[in-house]
Amino acid sequence: EGAVVKDSSKMVGFKVGALYPLNDKYSLFGQIGGYKLLSLNDGTLWSDRGAFLDAGLEVNLTESGFMGIGVSWWNADQGDSSIEDIALLLYGGGDIGEDTNTQWYVEGRIFEDDTDQISDNNMLTVGLRYLFQ
Repeated sequence: EGAVVKDSSKMVGFKVGALYPLNDKYSLFGQIGGYKLLSLNDGTLWSDRGAFLDAGLEVNLTESGFMGIGVSWWNADQGDSSIEDIALLLYGGGDIGEDTNTQWYVEGRIFEDDTDQISDNNMLTVGLRYLFQ
């Protein structure tokens, strides 16, 4: 039987969420999303699609900068079965120009399944978000 391979792959996806302000500095966040992995290797652990659910705490660092920390639940759709994993989530970003509703962010995740192999069990995402108010 062949080895199970974890995969480095490009990914496209979406997520929607909400921020619940606790005060001027801290907010709780929750988000749900889906993804599609592109160009998977043979024998990979991951399906080419799945869903995730995130929850955590966001901190306003400056007038235009923020960071957050949280946990994430992942479900990779495998047809007859699925793979579930928990991840730790850390992100940060800021406003784009004068528009305080459009923001850039960088997000990192470390999956719990193989925390002893963090260098081979993580994900880095760069994106844009828009805040509806």
